[in-house]
Amino acid sequence: RLAREFRRRGIRSSLQQLEEEGPSAFKDPAKVVEFVMLCLQHREDAGLAQAFRFTSAAAGTQSFVHGVSDSTPRTSWVSGKVIGRFVSGVANDLAGFSRELRAEFPMLLACDAWRFASPPTTLSKEEDGWIVQFLLDVRKGGSAYIVAVRLLYDWGSWCFLIFNVKVLQDPGGDAALEKH
Repeated sequence: RLAREFRRRGIRSSLQQLEEEGPSAFKDPAKVVEFVMLCLQHREDAGLAQAFRFTSAAAGTQSFVHGVSDSTPRTSWVSGKVIGRFVSGVANDLAGFSRELRAEFPMLLACDAWRFASPPTTLSKEEDGWIVQFLLDVRKGGSAYIVAVRLLYDWGSWCFLIFNVKVLQDPGGDAALEKH
């Protein structure tokens, strides 16, 4: 009943706003991570497209005036890093991005459950680019993973966008961790 009343009044949740508006002004980085994780957990290919949408644009494709389009190449979650307040790393189109997530982060796709494992950590201040990290506890197939998700504030879209993901704890042991 409450959801129906919200619809009647035109009230949208922050997650509905993220889906409808995409990366845009003043989105809470925790809500960005929550939205992306829920999409990866429940939406398969459409979830990958939403994750792509909320990933930092590849170097040289960003605009401080216009933001990024949905088709702009995005930075690899594996190689993404910040250099001088800008994201750098391998550029992927949606197909390449989807392949990378399926190969490197299968535990995120259709996971059984996930939660924030700790409060966000600010890794840098405004002058360095506003980097925020979230640790996630991800469960899939009886295994538990600790995953670090890093976001950088993108001045073109006025939104925090994911630029790097690392699996910090993997039940596959040290061999599985070495590739990340």
